[in-house]
Order: sequence, then structure tokens, then C-alpha cells
Amino acid sequence: GLSNIGGEMLQKGLTQLVDAEMLYQRGRPPRAHYVFKHALVKDAAYNSLLRRQRQQYHRQVAELLETNSPDVVEAHPELLAHHYSEADIADRAVDYWQLAGQRAIERSANAEAIAHLYFAIDAIGTLPASGNTAQRELKLQTMLAGPLIATKGYGAPESAAVFTRALELSKQVNDPSLMFPVLYQQWVFNLIGSRID
Repeated sequence: GLSNIGGEMLQKGLTQLVDAEMLYQRGRPPRAHYVFKHALVKDAAYNSLLRRQRQQYHRQVAELLETNSPDVVEAHPELLAHHYSEADIADRAVDYWQLAGQRAIERSANAEAIAHLYFAIDAIGTLPASGNTAQRELKLQTMLAGPLIATKGYGAPESAAVFTRALELSKQVNDPSLMFPVLYQQWVFNLIGSRID
């Protein structure tokens, strides 16, 4: 669905790549799936595309998945997040990284949750600053605190950085329901670190 090449010509090219042992073919055309035999070949092919072209393909893949494969979206939101990140559509990428982080938290996959939420925070940093952006990041920082505490503890520098950033953001967001968990985490962080004053 992503290629502008006609079906017959595309199939001929794919057959040549399979014959040259650059691709594996799984299944029979037109429902076959193709996988590069070696990551270096895949990287070379990917890097030969212009940046704008790569972004366009990532966007098309993400939109096709959303439209045609809701089961894939449901099971692997990180896949959509990756494609939207690579397409430079940060707003959608944030949504899917957050969803992937939430799913990982629900499975107690803390390292995975941390990675997804950091990707979301990086993506949100590319959006124009606004009250809505601050509120979205505050939710992400609050979500990130739990997995970080579970893996690194309250006293870890990473945890401290999240608490500090969340406190900064909570001052920009006029929502007491979001501020309470931040203040509670700050209180516990200071109590455990014997910063009683």
C-alpha cells in the first residue's frame, strides 16, 4: 500500500531481492511478508531514502495501522509511537508513547514503561510550550515516578529529577488533582532523604 510502483513491477523487484538472498519471503504473493536477511542491508536501504521520504513512509505506515489493524494498535501502541516519532508527528507520538507506558505499568514491566515514558517526554519537548503541553508532560512525569521508584528507589538522581520537574510543571498547571500526587511524592522523597526541614 505504500509503494507508488505498479503491482507487477513491485512483485518482480521483490522476487529479484529474494533470489539475490537479500530478503526472506514468508507466505505467497500477494499476501507474502518480506524481511531483510541482515540488519545492515536493511539499514543501508533505509538510509538511502531522503529524510522527507522516510517521514512520509512512517506516517503512511502509522495511518494504515490505525485504519486497518486496530488489533495491532491495541496490542502494540509502541509501534505506532515509533512510526509517528519517525514521521516527526510529535503530538500523535506522545499519545502512543503514553499509552505504551501505561500498558507497561499495568504489566509491571518497569524498565519498558520508563523507556516509553522518556520517549513521550522527549517528544513533548518538541511541541510548542503551552498550558496544555505542561499538563500533558506533568501527567507523564507523574506516571514515570512509579516505575522509577520501583526500580531505582526514592533517593536516585533520576527520581529526584522527575520530582523536581513535576513540581515545576505543577506550578504552571491550575489543576489541584494533578498537583496532589506531585506534592505527596516530594514529601516522601524529602522524608526518606532525611530532609525534614
